[in-house]
Amino acid sequence: MIVTVYNRETAPVTRGAVSVVPSVSLGRNGDIMFSKSAALLIGLQEGDTVSLGQDSEGDFFVFKDKAGLPLRKNDSGNLLFQNQGIRKIICDAYQLDQKVTNRLLIAGQPTVVDKVKYYGLLVRIK
Repeated sequence: MIVTVYNRETAPVTRGAVSVVPSVSLGRNGDIMFSKSAALLIGLQEGDTVSLGQDSEGDFFVFKDKAGLPLRKNDSGNLLFQNQGIRKIICDAYQLDQKVTNRLLIAGQPTVVDKVKYYGLLVRIK
C-alpha cells in the first residue's frame, strides 16, 4: 500500500485565502499544464522532459524522463506540453468530462522506484 503523508513539509502552502496546491490541468485543447507549485515540487524547469505513466491499478503518475515530452513555459509562467492523446487516455480512465478543462492534484510525496520519483495524479472519486 502506498500512503501519502501530509505534514508541515508536504501540506499545501496557503497565501491568504488562496491555496497553492501542486496540480496539473488537462486543457480542452490538449494542453497538459503544471502549476508553478507542481513545477517546484517535482523540480521542473522549462526544457525538462516528463512522461506520464499508469500502474496496474489504474493510477497515473508524472515523472522526469529523458525520453519524455519537452516542457515549455506559457505567458503566465506555467510549464506545459500538448498531447491530446494522453489527455484523452487520462480523462477516459477517470471518467472526466472532456468538454472542460480538468484539474488534478499532484501527490506531495513521490513513490520512488530505482531512484525515479513518480508523483501520483489525484482525482476526486465521484
